[in-house]
Amino acid sequence: NIDVIFFSCFDHNEGKNNHGLFQMFEFFKQHVDSKSLFVSSMQGIYKNNKDVYDISNLGENLKLAHQINSTFAMLAKHSPDLWINKFVNRQEYINHASEVLIKNLPEHKFIALADKVDIDLFVLEKVLKHFNSKVIILSAASNTWTGYCSYPDEFNCDKYKTENGCGYPCPAIKNHSEIVARNNVNDEFVAKSFDDTREFIERNKDSVLLNVGSTFSLKEANQSFLFKDIEKCLIPLKNSYADETFEVLWNKKRENRKQFLETLKNNNPNLATEKIKFIAMWSAHDIGLKRKGIDYYINSLRILKYFLKFYRFEEVLLIFSCGLGEKESVKILSEIGMPVVFTGHIEKEKYNFLLSSSDVYCSTTLSDAGPRTTFESAALATPIISFDKCNASDLINKNNGALIDTYDVKAFAEEMYRFANYKDDDKKKISENLYNDYNSLLETKKLADNWKKFLKKHEV
Repeated sequence: NIDVIFFSCFDHNEGKNNHGLFQMFEFFKQHVDSKSLFVSSMQGIYKNNKDVYDISNLGENLKLAHQINSTFAMLAKHSPDLWINKFVNRQEYINHASEVLIKNLPEHKFIALADKVDIDLFVLEKVLKHFNSKVIILSAASNTWTGYCSYPDEFNCDKYKTENGCGYPCPAIKNHSEIVARNNVNDEFVAKSFDDTREFIERNKDSVLLNVGSTFSLKEANQSFLFKDIEKCLIPLKNSYADETFEVLWNKKRENRKQFLETLKNNNPNLATEKIKFIAMWSAHDIGLKRKGIDYYINSLRILKYFLKFYRFEEVLLIFSCGLGEKESVKILSEIGMPVVFTGHIEKEKYNFLLSSSDVYCSTTLSDAGPRTTFESAALATPIISFDKCNASDLINKNNGALIDTYDVKAFAEEMYRFANYKDDDKKKISENLYNDYNSLLETKKLADNWKKFLKKHEV
């Protein structure tokens, strides 16, 4: 008698509690009046066998994800233990795989997926029909309305808007997008994924729901040929909480900044930390991810240098919290002429400490379901300078940060220069505005009530 089963390959991301679907599950547990479970088909590290389960062993000699997840199945495609290789035709495989899930899943009203390939759609179809349930595809972490890739705007691709759909040549594959490179998919896989999704939705239109996290994503999803007529809800993923009063938060930010500069001075005796007046932070999983826009940020910094003039270079400290796989960008930034700190991948607590210590968070993201970093910064009242893409367009304005026309590196530099010249009172006021706007947009009760209404409206 379960309301929502959150179903994914993993309940974590690289061993950390920052998996988007799992965070949504935690929000439901704490704030939405519903009975929910989380199940992992590949690996679960938070299992408690009460409401979080690892069911990977249901795949018998392989992990369950290898048996029912479209991309993981490719990794084991030559294995004699793969269910799809054991049957004469695909329908027999679908019958067997769906029977395994039906026998082991409880009665439920909804299955929530963060990625539509986590369960083969034709296996999912039989599960939904058996339980008379519906699927909610939550794209608060990864967009899901194309043939396969999560971020079509990264490559200015609009194939997902057309009836012909995704397929050869796929720009995400041609340009080595991280999601296709990571899973080693090809044009044929992308085309099949699009066609399978089309067939699944045509037969199950009334059983498919889509959640998006921003008006930017909603607009993009409404343009999708596959999902344009699917019922959608705009409810952001809340993974950061600003529980303190602003005054408490502001005092903590000042103390964190002081502590950070003292530590920086101790670790770098030659760095004139006493001259630093402005700290700007930029982050990504990896500095070289095209959709995170590091090239545009570098160009903005070059223009900022022109505004600052030579004698003020030491006043600006640049923090980069990211993987450093793309060495050319690291080299350019190391020689930019302003103090630079590269942290590599760090724990969430240290990341928040640096973010809290910063005067601004800079986002040059070109395509994303979030990014979650926008809300993380806002929850810490660290003003954001961002391109006008993704969730920033729902939150950021001139009174709490700066929203820049995407690709306009000169305007980005001008806003950085504006913030670099703020006095303490100006900094405090704009931080307080952001704090208030964030708490208004992501008010916990409002988000929970929206989910309750949505579930009630669509339960069978």
